[in-house]
Amino acid sequence: MSCFFLLMLIFLPLGLLLLWLAQRKKGLILKNSDQRAEIRLCVLRKPWQELPLGLIFTFAGLYFVKRIVTGENAWILAISAAALIAVFSSWGAYHRCRIAWQTLALDPAMQLRLLRWQGCFCLAQALLLLGLLSAFAWRLSVS
Repeated sequence: MSCFFLLMLIFLPLGLLLLWLAQRKKGLILKNSDQRAEIRLCVLRKPWQELPLGLIFTFAGLYFVKRIVTGENAWILAISAAALIAVFSSWGAYHRCRIAWQTLALDPAMQLRLLRWQGCFCLAQALLLLGLLSAFAWRLSVS
């Protein structure tokens, strides 16, 4: 059994579970407060816009590194670079959401709790992207 297969089995379910949990907890925090609907939509929908961006950046990085680098270890380097891009993409998503939320009129205590769950959401995004990348690498190593 390949290590990519094991990583896929660990990262994908864990990432999906953390995505669901973080989104649910942020929804409960906002439901218990008296925030306006547009603030609620911004807090709950903005992070989901970062997920397709991370997916596109990750696999575009994989493609371009593979096109630039040739040789025996080109796929290993391309997958490593794509994994690094996935982690940085999720980290950037957290900071973009944090900066966007600072402009909203949120209670500082509630904002801190929301940012904590946003950190879990971005960690889940990184795990999901790494799981998809390891699924691709596993299929690549099988064929």
